Amino acid sequence: EGQVLVGWMVAVWIGIKFDLPTIIHLPLALIGAGLAGALWASIPGILKAKFHVHEVITSIMMNYIALYVTNDILRHVIGITNERTETIKESASLASPFLQELTDFSRLHNGIFIAIIAALVFWFILWKTTLGYELRAVGFNKNAAEYAGMGVNRNIVLSFVISGVFAGLAGAMEGLGTFQNMTLNASFTGVGFDGIAVALLGANNPIGVVLAALLFAGLNIGGLSMQQIGIPPELIKIIIAFIIIFVASGYAIRLVIEKFTVKKESKKAKGAGQ
Repeated sequence: EGQVLVGWMVAVWIGIKFDLPTIIHLPLALIGAGLAGALWASIPGILKAKFHVHEVITSIMMNYIALYVTNDILRHVIGITNERTETIKESASLASPFLQELTDFSRLHNGIFIAIIAALVFWFILWKTTLGYELRAVGFNKNAAEYAGMGVNRNIVLSFVISGVFAGLAGAMEGLGTFQNMTLNASFTGVGFDGIAVALLGANNPIGVVLAALLFAGLNIGGLSMQQIGIPPELIKIIIAFIIIFVASGYAIRLVIEKFTVKKESKKAKGAGQ
């Protein structure tokens, strides 16, 4: 969540303060957002790699720092009116009148293409390169990866940096596409926390994440319309919670089955040896 906020802020700052051609301005804002997210994510990554500090604790603590630091920068550096910044320049905008008209004037924008391309690029890196193999190996078993000669600490930090880039870009999608500005936040947006659930449902596979994101988006947006026929929107949150519980239960059941299978095989091996 904190990485989303700092990426959002940097993208909006670049979108407001610079006056450049679109071919330079938009990529600059996206790159700035990605780098901001990467920098923010590197802190819990370094703490995890060097001092074995649990990443969930440090990331949540960094979220609150990001929330209040970005609010302060919005007030005193970027400048706000009526609790929000001015609108970004058109040269940095991801807005698409064609997509809006195609979707009954929703706020869908060109960021959807960036998101799909990013997922495909990450799929290629994760599954088709040596770097991706090392990242997955360290994630599955860092002791085995270290025994194989892989740089465990380097890959831990790198995994945080890469995820931070994507989170920063997610913030840029909000600032350059959905809202075209940034508002003072009294609390978290929820985008970052939803991302955890989406990743879980997508089995940490980039293609699965895209499909899971579409499902969550359909449920959340559809839930807003359900109010018109007297169905409480909170029902959607309950459905999402059940989905997460069932997916998590699948992992737990698989782990138990694997343990029982290993025990049975070891007993069989002992019996055959005797």
